[in-house]
Amino acid sequence: MSLRVEICAEDTSADPAILNTLGYKNTINAIVSARKIIVVCGAGISTHAGIPCFSDETKPTDGQKGSRRRNRDLFDAALLREPEMMSEFLKCIGNLHVLAQKAAPTPFHRVLQLLDDRTQLLRVYTPNVDGLEEKGGLTIGIPAVNKFSKQRYAKGIQLPPATEIPRCIPLHGSCRKLHCPICHHVYNMDANIHFILGGTLPICTKCSDRSASRVQSGKHPLGIPTLRPSITLYSEEHEQGEIISEIVGGDLREVSAPSQSKGTVILLVAGTRLGVAGTKSLVKEMAKAVKARNGTHARDNKK
Repeated sequence: MSLRVEICAEDTSADPAILNTLGYKNTINAIVSARKIIVVCGAGISTHAGIPCFSDETKPTDGQKGSRRRNRDLFDAALLREPEMMSEFLKCIGNLHVLAQKAAPTPFHRVLQLLDDRTQLLRVYTPNVDGLEEKGGLTIGIPAVNKFSKQRYAKGIQLPPATEIPRCIPLHGSCRKLHCPICHHVYNMDANIHFILGGTLPICTKCSDRSASRVQSGKHPLGIPTLRPSITLYSEEHEQGEIISEIVGGDLREVSAPSQSKGTVILLVAGTRLGVAGTKSLVKEMAKAVKARNGTHARDNKK
């Protein structure tokens, strides 16, 4: 069963009645009675909070009159080899972080919190990096696992208990964090925002201190790396891809498992055109599992 959902049509109060004001009139009964709901949402759910949707925008390319480059190109791994584009990317991320810090959750984010409070929300998967889901009341992040434990080689990655897995999984990372590609120490964006807005990368102070200690001990200094935003770029391998795959697998098993509870399983896709292969593949797998359980999928691709 395919349903059309109007999402984030306008800003409303935080009252739970927003479920009706957001155009859920044709689907409210299905959503309220659902046993579990999985949400895959994109940039469209944040635009009403003032967060730009970069996939839609283009800008002139420097030095090439009449040539235009998609803003999405700023999020491609190719920029790692182009200093000028990297500088532009950093400024873009810095501005995005500033906007996200000021932004308030949209009505759709409040709907997610409401569904979570009702214990209906199984998971939210999003390529968004603005973190508004957390502002809206959801736990967000990718759980840490010990990839080098003996259990990994015997049974695969060992995830924490289901109750400790965040409700929202950020598929592309967060604009609120930076990390060192060598020691993997994580830094807050706020403390380094002046570098990022200026289009430059700060150094890793942990690696710098370690190098200084070696020099004091008469050893050779270490190379001191620069930090990078904790965002997975297009065409780039995801450092935590295995963990995300395990979480997706667990949710697929949850959807497919026999249940004595009444109600359907709903897959809700919102604010995305599914233009990214990974997200499209995720939705395809989830939809297949939901359909097998006679569940419902609702999609809205309005920005």
